[in-house]
Parts: sequence; C-alpha cells; structure tokens
Amino acid sequence: DNDLTPPTVTLTDPTEGAIIIGTITITATATDDRGMSKVEFYANTTLMCTDTSAPYSCTYNTRSLPNGARTLKARAYDTSNNAALSSINIVFNNDLTAPTTSLTSPTAGAVLSGTVLLEATANDERGTVSKVDFYLGYTLLGSSTTAPFTFSWNTTSKANGTYWLRSRAYDPAGNSAYSATVSITVSN
Repeated sequence: DNDLTPPTVTLTDPTEGAIIIGTITITATATDDRGMSKVEFYANTTLMCTDTSAPYSCTYNTRSLPNGARTLKARAYDTSNNAALSSINIVFNNDLTAPTTSLTSPTAGAVLSGTVLLEATANDERGTVSKVDFYLGYTLLGSSTTAPFTFSWNTTSKANGTYWLRSRAYDPAGNSAYSATVSITVSN
C-alpha cells in the first residue's frame, strides 16, 4: 500500500506576471489523498519560507533579493515525501535607491539670528520624495513633506556658537540620504 501519488498544488497569489514591491504574502492551495506534510515557497532557487499547515502562505520581504524577473514556486510534499510543483513568473521591482538632497539655505559660513528659513532640495529617481528632515548636528529640528522643502528655525533656542546643519530626504520606500553638512554661526 505504497503512496506513489504526489499532492496537487496551485499558487493562488500573486498571479502570473505580477510586479512585486516590498513585503508580500504568497498563498497556495495544496491537497493530497493521504495527507500533506508541507509547502515550500521559492523565488527562483532561493527558499523563502515553509508552511506546514493549510492555508499555506508565506510572508516575504522582496527587498532582500535583487530586482528583476523571478520564477515564484510552491513545492508541496505529502506525508510520503512525494512532491509537486506550481510556478508563475513575476518581477521584483523595489525602489532600492535613496533620494538625493542638498541644503540650499542658509549657505556655508552664514551668521544667523532670530528665526531663519531652512531650505532644501530633494529628488528621487522614481519621482517622489515623501519628506525632508532638517537637522542641527544630530538633533532633528523639523520636517517638511512638500516641495519646496522648508522649515522655520528659531535660533534663540541655541547658545551663540558654530553649528552644522544638514537635510535628510526620504522616498516612499523608506530609502533615505543625508545632504552634505553646512557650517553656520548662531549670533543672537
């Protein structure tokens, strides 16, 4: 009474040709006439995870693999270790590039007093910058979520002296980058 019949398995989500971004949940259905053991989920030959109970699913952060075309696979095993495979073609298309930013005002060497407007430019290769933070040293002063990116800073909260400012831009994927630092002097 040997079990020589493999299980059946079907990837149900995502679908053929899907463009995948970020963390996804992959699902599959699998059945066997005697009993299921597990379903393994692969991106090409990389094992992403294993599920041992129905409904079979896998949550995976696609940013851990390079962008590009992939074959997504679900390999089902029954209790006799017979295996079956279901596969689809997908594309990982994650934003892995940080935006760029530059503090445009004040300029290096500026002497500041009272309330001053900090200004920065920011660009992202996919066209969207979600916010720009403004820093005095390592201290966050404030943020701006729309271009032109600006923040009003009251310098009277700091003792007179030399400090450095910088901006940090974020894109919707969470990538971020700092600008070069700009040395300024507070003189109230």
